Amino acid sequence: MAGARPNSPGVHPALQPDSSEDLFEHAPCGYLTTLPDGSIIRVNQTFLTWLGRSRDDVLGLRFVDLLTDGGRIYHETHLRPLLEMQGHLRQIAVDLVGPGGGRLAVLLNAVLHRDSEGQPVAVRTTVFDASERQHYERELLRERRAAEDAAATARALHEHSSFLARLSRCLDEADGWDERAARLVELVGGELVGAAELWDVDAVGRVRPTVNNGSPGPGAESLSGDVGSAVRAAVDTGEPVLRGELSTPTTVDRVDGGAALAALPMTVRGRTSGVLVLWARHDRLRFTPEVRPFLTELAGRAALSLDNARLYERERSTALTLQRSLLAGAVPDDPRLRIAAAYRPAVEGLEVGGDWHDAFTVGPNRIGVVVGDVVGRGIAAAAAMGQLRSATRAVATSGVGPARVLEGLDQFVAHLDAGQMTTVAYVEIDLDSGRATYACAGHPPPVLVHEGTSRLLWDGRSPPLGAHIGGAPRGPASSEPGCRTDATVDLSADDRLVLYTDGLVERRRSPLQRSIDRLAALAAREADLPVASLVDALTAELLAGVVTPDDVCVVAIGRIATGPFHRRLRPLVSDLRALRADLQAWLCLQDPDRTSVDALVLAANEAAANAIEHGIRGEPGGTVTVRAERAGDEIRIDVVDEGTWRAPEDGRFGGRGLTIVGRLVDHLEVHRDGGTRVHMRRRVGGPA
Repeated sequence: MAGARPNSPGVHPALQPDSSEDLFEHAPCGYLTTLPDGSIIRVNQTFLTWLGRSRDDVLGLRFVDLLTDGGRIYHETHLRPLLEMQGHLRQIAVDLVGPGGGRLAVLLNAVLHRDSEGQPVAVRTTVFDASERQHYERELLRERRAAEDAAATARALHEHSSFLARLSRCLDEADGWDERAARLVELVGGELVGAAELWDVDAVGRVRPTVNNGSPGPGAESLSGDVGSAVRAAVDTGEPVLRGELSTPTTVDRVDGGAALAALPMTVRGRTSGVLVLWARHDRLRFTPEVRPFLTELAGRAALSLDNARLYERERSTALTLQRSLLAGAVPDDPRLRIAAAYRPAVEGLEVGGDWHDAFTVGPNRIGVVVGDVVGRGIAAAAAMGQLRSATRAVATSGVGPARVLEGLDQFVAHLDAGQMTTVAYVEIDLDSGRATYACAGHPPPVLVHEGTSRLLWDGRSPPLGAHIGGAPRGPASSEPGCRTDATVDLSADDRLVLYTDGLVERRRSPLQRSIDRLAALAAREADLPVASLVDALTAELLAGVVTPDDVCVVAIGRIATGPFHRRLRPLVSDLRALRADLQAWLCLQDPDRTSVDALVLAANEAAANAIEHGIRGEPGGTVTVRAERAGDEIRIDVVDEGTWRAPEDGRFGGRGLTIVGRLVDHLEVHRDGGTRVHMRRRVGGPA
């Protein structure tokens, strides 16, 4: 047979050569040729058999018409642009629409043929059946996922110790119970399980959801449900409650694919103070008996940290109460001068600070006002503040003047370590002349507002208490007469003098001078407010959105004019209270009878309250102006707003307030023209 020719009688039938057409039609893979627009112009029988279609059904269709919906999108966004860019495709997996509309997984190889001028002519595509391969890959993927889940669980068990250490560190860095509780549910829910919620347990055993890191919890009314019953059981038994399946859909829906619940009692010092509720995702920690010791340790550490924060806050509240009691001295009562103060503890940290303010009588017709800042925080700083406050009063009442007062405090802090480097601004005001003598020991400069403009008082300055003065050593020898200086300024009618501590202006990312300049500009802008309202406006604007690590003290001093009275009010209840105080002081300077003072203060208050309620309520920037003057034996008061009045719901325009006003004054007029002006007059006794 050697040397026998093909097709000769001696050649085995299996070796007879096939025709090229037969090879094309019945090849073990699909072949098709398409035009550049995707229209099919040639296809083999193998491909038609896979599709379950006839040749006439397929020829003329576009190749993309044979793909599933997802395959069509993939073809338009990826396959076609890629083929045009590189001229070929290799081993691209897509799904065809097979017999009966089912999916047929295939792999594509395609080549784009171009003519001599480089223009696309046709696309020849080879198609391989990938159904078995896809099934095999899915099996491998399932096995891989199972192995990864097992590995993740093993890693989680080995990482418990490091997680607990990180949790303890994270909680210790947080200030206060609220922040620690928020960090607890955020860290545990976000990194360990999937979702977490903290339930609080009060002294009589009542429970309620308090903090969560996702959607709101089921609520206290759901104690009869899965979550509530688990929480109740954890409180009653003091043991973790682990449940693998829940029936409450709202609970299961909290975490994608999660249906496992753990209720961990948080017991410390013999009392269950809360319950930490965890919902587990399938790819996170599994609530199995093996993790019970870890969960118990987790709840124990969290309980101790939260309980310490609560105890610390209670102690801080006690310290703040003590500190405020030291600050709460009675302000001298004299109608010639209004003094208002505000104190705000630091937002950052839990320890009290050493800022203080005080106002007291120095001698006949003389008032002393001091603002100080002790270095450091805590009980030691607060105690030093109390001692310095008392020492300032003791030295000042000897009548030596501000410079000598600071020198006396130098002598005092030489024996009080906690008082070293304290800054102080001290001013004495003569009530008859309005002359103010002031001295600053390392303190920010006071702000003086006169006729709508402000300036910083940079004179009378020297270093903080106990610091080196004139090169002398720190201590008693450094406080020789003359080493401290003071300065004077005259306070005219309705001038404002503002003293403050650095917590009001010192910012980490802003130059100090810029903040002080901003304070001065704001004080000038708001100087026509009542004195107490000026303090509120300064603290509200300068501390808005600011997390400050320092305490803040602000004192505003206003000299009451004997001439015409003028105040601007914002739509705030606190401004009405401040108006009453300023107006009463002004009226007392007019020397009328006491009954008239009380009646006019009440009448002005009612008219201003009406203007706020019905005239400017809800109008941004709306204000009410109160003016008063004495004309002979009459006091005349005008309350003016520029708003549009809204009648009360009972239909009686003006309500009960103007009725009260009418009974308190001798004459009442209401003018409405682009706003409302309430004009009041009352005859008074006393000198004109």
